Amino acid sequence: MSSIYNLEPPSVGKVVLKTSKGDLDIEFWPKEAPLAVRNFVQLCMEGYYDGTVFNRVVRNFLIQGGDPTGTGKGGESIYGRPFKDEFHSRLKFSHRGILACVNENRPNSNGSQFFITLDRAEHLNKTATIFGKVVGDTIHNLSRFNDIDTNEDDRPEDPVYIEKAILLTAPMEGIRPRAVKKAVVKQDAVVAVAKASRKTKNVSLISFDEDEFVDDIAVPIKKTKVEPVEQEKQAVVEEEQEEELVDYEEEEEDHHHHHQDGMAVAGNNNQEKEKEEEQLEKGLKTERVAAAPDDGKEDKTRTKQNRIPGISRIDQHRQKYIATARGQKHKYGNKKKRENSVLDRIKHFAASLHQTAPDATDTQHEDSSERVITSRLDDLLQ
Repeated sequence: MSSIYNLEPPSVGKVVLKTSKGDLDIEFWPKEAPLAVRNFVQLCMEGYYDGTVFNRVVRNFLIQGGDPTGTGKGGESIYGRPFKDEFHSRLKFSHRGILACVNENRPNSNGSQFFITLDRAEHLNKTATIFGKVVGDTIHNLSRFNDIDTNEDDRPEDPVYIEKAILLTAPMEGIRPRAVKKAVVKQDAVVAVAKASRKTKNVSLISFDEDEFVDDIAVPIKKTKVEPVEQEKQAVVEEEQEEELVDYEEEEEDHHHHHQDGMAVAGNNNQEKEKEEEQLEKGLKTERVAAAPDDGKEDKTRTKQNRIPGISRIDQHRQKYIATARGQKHKYGNKKKRENSVLDRIKHFAASLHQTAPDATDTQHEDSSERVITSRLDDLLQ
């Protein structure tokens, strides 16, 4: 027997099913059957199994539960539809206490119902999804189900039910109960409806009439449906959460793209500015070369000034302006000297004319010549 247990993968997590026959500690195999484990644990967290009955008990074979209607034909998974089978070569019905999904005798039809074996059942291998097992001393409480009396349909004569399902350790991350809980029909309510449908009888006296009991009467049970309004609300909430998540991701992507575009634009602007500065510097250099004279002396002085450290461009332009101003002053001064020398010569020539002695006959002619000369001299002086 120990070799059989050693072949099984390690189980994790723990849920306690508090039943009318005692507690059942259950551990799970989430790696081998993640869908089935998530479905069962989340339904336990939502209180889906609280107050439900074991609708089928077969001695030395299995017990079946998980149907809120108590008929063995109801129940729904957390996925809103039947989910697929999950078979594993190391998980087999090799001993009692194996927890598995109840299906509809066809593949991939698992829902909320489950069963626990009371003995070996290897003929069920690869026909039902195994996802957990009963562990510890609570395996002895499981043996007490073999003492339950049942009718022809394997239904317990005395209802055996799950008082509460308690999650002690989560077998996997991310399991959270849904906001909307499924409606649960308890066996006590079914019995109350059945009693109310029959005629009341005075049982104050001791009697053993079979009419007093309603356990062996087939009570019609209607499957309760969850209100569509609540399902729609839950669907709307989930859609809004998904849309918010998608919008947030799109905003993050847009922000990232805008940031990259901004960086690219900034880099392009910097490159354009650098190109403009280079063009301006080239234009200034060409203007300076065009404005500079062709004298080799000034070129030499310019190169010498450029070589002198600590002199800025402004000081160089200032020195150049002062040098050109001096040259112009010297130029205009020489011109004035030349003009003065010419005037002196003219005045000297006029004086020499006055000093010459005139003849009597030529007095009129001399007067006219003097007038012409003086008028010309006045024009020159003006």
